[in-house]
Amino acid sequence: FAAALARLSRPTLVVHGGGAEVSRWCERLGLTPRFADGLRVTDPATLEVAAAVLAGLANKRLVALLRTQGIDAVGLAALDGGMLTVKRHTQSAVLGEVGEVVNADATLLTQLLAAGRTPVVASLACDPEGTLLNVNADDAAAALAAAIGASDLMLLSDAPGLKLAGEVVPQLSAHDLPAALERPEVEG
Repeated sequence: FAAALARLSRPTLVVHGGGAEVSRWCERLGLTPRFADGLRVTDPATLEVAAAVLAGLANKRLVALLRTQGIDAVGLAALDGGMLTVKRHTQSAVLGEVGEVVNADATLLTQLLAAGRTPVVASLACDPEGTLLNVNADDAAAALAAAIGASDLMLLSDAPGLKLAGEVVPQLSAHDLPAALERPEVEG
């Protein structure tokens, strides 16, 4: 990933989560990772782990890796510079300390990109009262990509893909998506 990113000839923004690493750290600390409809349930203890892992370990490891490829990476969280404005998720009664994107401000990102730097943004934000909230990385990436007027949005995942009838589906049209998601084997 880092080598491919280094070959790009245009400014690039990287937004990341770190769900698997958050889960591993939760387990190391005796916390059981929980999910509802594919989203992490983030109680206060899990939020502390998510903040430490996302804005700390995962972010800094990714910045370090990118820098080895000659990329001038700068590590941030989505709350820095007011990049994302979030509110508590509409399903916060189930999900806990999880935020939903309300607005994205590209000011800081455009300055970094114009200076030739690669912002590396962890999906952690805060509500208007300053409460830290875990944010779905795909939602954060989509909002920030739109805010900077990105020409492309690429999402990477550790999930192998959508499986139907036991097989990974290599391609699915927007037209076929609703019916595919209704199948009983599609979950999470």
